[in-house]
Amino acid sequence: MCEGDRAVAYRLPAKFVPGMVVRSRAGHDRGRLYIVIGVESENYLLLTDGNKRTLANAKRKNAKHVQTVGHAITSQELAEALRRETCERERDTFIRQLIRAWEETCAPIQKSESSSEE
Repeated sequence: MCEGDRAVAYRLPAKFVPGMVVRSRAGHDRGRLYIVIGVESENYLLLTDGNKRTLANAKRKNAKHVQTVGHAITSQELAEALRRETCERERDTFIRQLIRAWEETCAPIQKSESSSEE
């Protein structure tokens, strides 16, 4: 593999945008749902769940170790909502509500689709 190929292999996929719901595939937090709040460097995402990983203490995770599972909110709506909420606690509550609402509406649909494929 030449130097140019390596740069392409580690480029952050365009599919990760703020407001997207992702599931951790590796590490001690495997299976946990997060909201993407930003991109740090070439391969890393900033993730939050509003509980253990708050906005002030966002998780830095390799993009190869997460799986996209849906889109909870657009990046513009996320930025506006976080700017509108004045208290850090309210922002974390907003993130928790986003994840909970996504689980209630979209997660059962994905589970039924995966079980019908088997």
